[in-house]
Amino acid sequence: MSDQSLDAEQTIVADYLASLSLRLTQCHRNNRWHWLLPWRARRQSDNTSQGCYIWGAVGRGKTMLMDRFFNELKLKTKKRVHFHQFMRNVHSALAAQNKQSDPLKGVASQLVDQARVLCIDEFMVHDIADAMILAELFTAFFENGVAIVTTSNSPPDELYKNGLQRARFLPAIATIKRNMKVMKLAGEHDYRLQWLSSTHAYHTPSDHKATDALASFFGEKTPTNQIIIELNHRPMTAIRHGTGKIWLSFNELCKKPRSADDYMDLACEYVTVLISDVPIMTSQHDDAARRFVNLIDTLYDHRCNLVIAAAAPANSLYQGNRLKADFQRTTSRLQEMTTAAYWRQQHRVN
Repeated sequence: MSDQSLDAEQTIVADYLASLSLRLTQCHRNNRWHWLLPWRARRQSDNTSQGCYIWGAVGRGKTMLMDRFFNELKLKTKKRVHFHQFMRNVHSALAAQNKQSDPLKGVASQLVDQARVLCIDEFMVHDIADAMILAELFTAFFENGVAIVTTSNSPPDELYKNGLQRARFLPAIATIKRNMKVMKLAGEHDYRLQWLSSTHAYHTPSDHKATDALASFFGEKTPTNQIIIELNHRPMTAIRHGTGKIWLSFNELCKKPRSADDYMDLACEYVTVLISDVPIMTSQHDDAARRFVNLIDTLYDHRCNLVIAAAAPANSLYQGNRLKADFQRTTSRLQEMTTAAYWRQQHRVN
């Protein structure tokens, strides 16, 4: 999206991110030696600008603005990651530090040394364990001058809202507000759906015609044989499998106890993912619905092509209450992911 096509509020955020990029670049250029000091030596003296927390409704351009900031930032010590992958990396690092007296401190030290600028897409907090981990990590980031730019559907004050022992996370919220510029992208227009011509990638209802349409993607009629593949060292039953593409059922992907690592490996290995028999989900299906939300987030972040056969249009798939807010993002992404404009984007492996 060019500057000419940004709306007024997007322009305000873009201008701030541009100024942040300039400050970070100047700081790095003028104090290169300082950035190479050991972690503890940097602790008290690095006052680099701390970043930006961009929040607002789905489709307002939060990720687009963050990605533009990241791509234009002339620094090598930067990292861009989706929240799911960020937490996956943290948990893996914690497991490797399990013999240390304070493993989280060690992980924080590693992360600080890996990136001076950290961009996290779709920041969220859903459980007490992650809440406590994030509280300590963000404190370490800010104390060591790491600049953070993140996007979220929620303002800081609503992070982990109504969560177990939320009071323990409140200091982290205060730290975020104190160290990051909080910017809201208001408005109801979903820019991701503007001027996009639809492909035949979303099929409803999920009947034999939809199945035939998915099968035709592999150049054949309705499939009869299934294939066992391995993802994340675990077996997964695929309806069809080919170079860079795979066809899986909703039951296989979301009704079984899949992890974020499973979805990450899927998104990294396959450019195109076909999903069939996606049902209408109610409150009784919240576990499967949560996995579906995480699956779509991961596929979207890796810019995987998506072909889907579902029982209803995207905006009618979830009819429960608990995940209603999260599923609004899923609905918007499903609508975008089945457009020609989305399919023209390059697959992201990392």
